[in-house]
Amino acid sequence: MFTWIGIIAAFLVTLAMTPVAIRLAQKYNIVDIPNQRKVHTTPTPRMGGVAIYAGFVIGTLLLVTYTRQVAALLVGGTIVMLTGLVDDFKDISPKLKLLGQVLAALVLVYGGFTIHFITNPFNGTLISLGVLAVPITVLWLVGVSNAVNLIDGLDGLCSGVSTIAAVSTAVVCVSQGEFTAAALSGVLAASALGFLRYNFHPAKTFMGDCGSLFLGFILGALSLMGL
Repeated sequence: MFTWIGIIAAFLVTLAMTPVAIRLAQKYNIVDIPNQRKVHTTPTPRMGGVAIYAGFVIGTLLLVTYTRQVAALLVGGTIVMLTGLVDDFKDISPKLKLLGQVLAALVLVYGGFTIHFITNPFNGTLISLGVLAVPITVLWLVGVSNAVNLIDGLDGLCSGVSTIAAVSTAVVCVSQGEFTAAALSGVLAASALGFLRYNFHPAKTFMGDCGSLFLGFILGALSLMGL
C-alpha cells in the first residue's frame, strides 16, 4: 500500500513541480538556446530535472523501508543533481562535472553499493573483482549517468527511455525478491513519467543535465541494488 502511495506521490509531485521549474528557469535564464544542431526554435527552459528529483525524493521518503542504502541513494543523487544544475546554469568544466559524479558514486559505495563479482560469459562462473570492486562500481555509475545524459537530445527521448528502463528494472527486481529496489524503480519511473507530460514534442521544457545525470545515476544504482 505504502509503495503505491510513494509511486503516485512521485508522479503528482513531478507533475506539479515542473511548471514551477519552468518559471524558475525563465527567471534565472537557465534556457537552451536553439542552433543549427537542435530541433527547437525558441529558447526553452532546461531545469526540469529539479522536478524529477523532487518527485523521486518525496516518493522515496514515503516508502515503508528506509535503509542505509536508501539514504546513500538520496545523498548521492542529490550531489549528482546539484552538479548537473550548476552545469546547466554556469557550464562548468568537464573535470569538475566528473568530480561531482565520482563523489556521488563514492557515497553509494560507502552506503553498500558495490560490484563484487562479474559473470564469466563463457561458462557462467563468478569472477571476484577483489580490489577492483570499488573502481569498477564507480566506473559503472559514472558511465550509466553519462550514457543517459547523451541520449537527452530529442523531445521525450530521455524521459521516455528512462521510464521504460525503470519499469523493466522493477520487474526484474520483483522476480529476484528485491522489493525495495523494485519500489524505488517504480518511484523513478513515476517521476520520469510525470515530467514527460511537459517534454513531449514540442517540449515546453528540457530536463537539463540536472535531470539526465540524475536519472542515469539512479538507474545505475538501482541495477546494483537489484543484484
